[in-house]
Amino acid sequence: MSTRPSSGKQTNKSKDKRSTAEHRHSEDHEQRNLDDAVAYFTNEDSSTKVRNNLPLSLSLETIEDQAKDNGLGTEHIEALVDVAASSRFPDSVNIRLIKSLIPNDKVTAESFLTAVSWMCTNKPSSNVQVCLLLILRLYPCYLRMPQLLCVPYLISQTFNNRSVSVI
Repeated sequence: MSTRPSSGKQTNKSKDKRSTAEHRHSEDHEQRNLDDAVAYFTNEDSSTKVRNNLPLSLSLETIEDQAKDNGLGTEHIEALVDVAASSRFPDSVNIRLIKSLIPNDKVTAESFLTAVSWMCTNKPSSNVQVCLLLILRLYPCYLRMPQLLCVPYLISQTFNNRSVSVI
């Protein structure tokens, strides 16, 4: 009778070890999925059509889910800012990507500079530019960094004499 409770404790310990291992495996799987999803958007050979494009839909959903649950790392944010602002994909996809730019830690100055640089080229549509500005406003202010001293001037020059509609 005394052997039974001890075997029960061992069973509980083995269950705990299994659940911890499964949790780690799940996190690794989620990270791989996120890396694959970001790679889809950064790959030059990826199809940009939206309709009936299952890989695009799955990649976009993976990024949105991961951003909502845990936030995105700085390397993912930098890559997605570049993709969304480059206007390689339609505005509907770019805006969903921009709305998913939720950091899990902090945003680097390079992300700010990339977004502002793309806005200065006038390549992204006005709606994408407005979404980028709204998202950048939510991040902590890095304007004291020397690389970013020119940002207010660049933004003002970008939107001079241009009508912008807010979506």
